[in-house]
Amino acid sequence: MYFDITPKERLEDFYNYRTQHAQIHAALNAEMRIIVIKGVRRVGKTSLMRVIFNEIQHIKVFLDGRRWTDAWQLMNKALESVYEQINPHYRALKNLSSVSIGPLSLEITSSTPPEKTVDEELLHKNKKAVIFIDEAQTLKDIGKVLAYYYDNTKSFQFIISGSEVGLMNALFETNAPLFGRLREEITLTPLSAQAAQEFLRRGFEQEGRVVDEEEIADAVEQLDGPIGWLTYYGYLRRTLQHHEAIRRLKNDAKALLMQELTTFLHKKRGEKRRYKLILKALSIRSMTWEEIHKFLEVEERKKISKSRLKAYLDALLAHSFIIKNNERYELADPLVALIFSSV
Repeated sequence: MYFDITPKERLEDFYNYRTQHAQIHAALNAEMRIIVIKGVRRVGKTSLMRVIFNEIQHIKVFLDGRRWTDAWQLMNKALESVYEQINPHYRALKNLSSVSIGPLSLEITSSTPPEKTVDEELLHKNKKAVIFIDEAQTLKDIGKVLAYYYDNTKSFQFIISGSEVGLMNALFETNAPLFGRLREEITLTPLSAQAAQEFLRRGFEQEGRVVDEEEIADAVEQLDGPIGWLTYYGYLRRTLQHHEAIRRLKNDAKALLMQELTTFLHKKRGEKRRYKLILKALSIRSMTWEEIHKFLEVEERKKISKSRLKAYLDALLAHSFIIKNNERYELADPLVALIFSSV
């Protein structure tokens, strides 16, 4: 169902993005070693990965990068899971520490073989392992880990996603660990107004409900195109009327977005105010670089160097709080404006 607020698991529950879905399958079949799914928050990256994960028949592992801090540790877990799938005796042996036979006691230890051994066994069995890593940009050394496996193994493929688009791009820039490695890049974008209305319309049809077209249009106008917010609106409409559902969603969105911004600003120390001022400016309307510069200097009542403003904008772009469109900057998610409103 479209309005299920958990990540989708089946293609029939996953609206739109059929082109990107086909691209990923084609890249897997073409033995592409690294597939990158990018897009701002709440556009459906996790759902798309889950759908693909459930469709493929290969040995596979799905890991959430937010649960780990170090990519090497995450890959140790992935390697263990892969080995369990190709060696059914390993799981039993791993959980068995000792055996007593009469007066004798035998200590048994097991460990996951190194990646090259696992790779050779996969090759010997004509199998491949697909490692899914959601929100990969949060992991320390993720670029080094992927580069190492890219260069030293043959049977591992990686599908990684990231909401902080600039950080994902940085993994492949000059002097970055993954520079020069081939990859397939898939980008998900918010739905257009027309597609967003169609999504809501079909979602309500699935649940046997008829909703006023004016309410659907108003929901899209207020929430824009991130499918995550639209899904939540449809979910809330199961028990709430239109205006109450919008009010509830905005309250919840404001709290979540404030938490995301607070996490981003945690290490910004004395410059938190300037980042907030830039977002506040863009919550009013899209702006050019010069307009943002002027706004910031007026608010701060001091000169702001061009290099400092560039650093602020680059950081906000890298973490997908803003996007650049035809030389104008705007909020990646219009609901961020709620942080600076009384709603």
